[in-house]
Amino acid sequence: MIARKCVSVVVVSYNSESTISACISSVFDTSIDLIDSFIVVDNASSDRTCDVIRKNSNGIRLIENKVNQGFGRACNSGADESNSEFILFLNPDATVDRDTILNLVCFLDSRSAAGCCGPLIRNGKGVPDPACRRGFPTPLNALGKLFFLEKLFTRSRGISGYSLPWLGFNREALVDCISGACILIRRSDFDRIGGFDEQFFLFGEDVDLCKRISLVGREVWFVPSARITHIGGHSMSQVRDTANYEFYRAMRIYMSKHWRHLPPPAFDLIDKGIGFRAWLEKYIGH
Repeated sequence: MIARKCVSVVVVSYNSESTISACISSVFDTSIDLIDSFIVVDNASSDRTCDVIRKNSNGIRLIENKVNQGFGRACNSGADESNSEFILFLNPDATVDRDTILNLVCFLDSRSAAGCCGPLIRNGKGVPDPACRRGFPTPLNALGKLFFLEKLFTRSRGISGYSLPWLGFNREALVDCISGACILIRRSDFDRIGGFDEQFFLFGEDVDLCKRISLVGREVWFVPSARITHIGGHSMSQVRDTANYEFYRAMRIYMSKHWRHLPPPAFDLIDKGIGFRAWLEKYIGH
């Protein structure tokens, strides 16, 4: 048992009135001996989210933004208010299982090369979310996802290398990236890479964070002994058109940062694929 308060929890909320209490309670009910500080950064909610947080008796630090600053920037603001050895970024519509935070901390304690790790994430029906352990986007697997080819070639490590359908969810694995719904990261590594890239407003910041962690020689791990339940899309369902726009905008930002080496025809093809999928979802739906 790790007998030290070494974790700062950072939650970014937006119209999370119906979920934030369960999120907070799950952390303190399961991990109070590990929690050094708990910071909620509210991105200009229009519901009673902030009132619910103020009524909590666990000494939560609440930062109320006047405007929605986006997920990455709000996470950075929360991290700036902490000085713990580890930072746990957790979504407001997620709840942690017993020993989840402990298992993540123990894993980083035992593996000095690991910069961050993430748990098995299940939806409200208990179904694992493939986003909790992924490969980095590549031109090939991006085309596979944009044009639905990964559903046809599930065994192809090139075309389906983003979703990793062959990996399963039962064993620890060194992966490219984990989900921003729940990430435990060493404070030293978070500071080393400069935190989240604030160009990303709503999507893609977790993939980019993991990419930059790997570029400085640090590891990213999937740890299924740690588990959370994530409702997912709660805040985004309230701003669906904005969410779709930001999803495809994030893909273009990632391309511009990490794929500039591509020949122009390949870059243009993927960019057109992004535009096609964005149009498809806007006018036809998923």
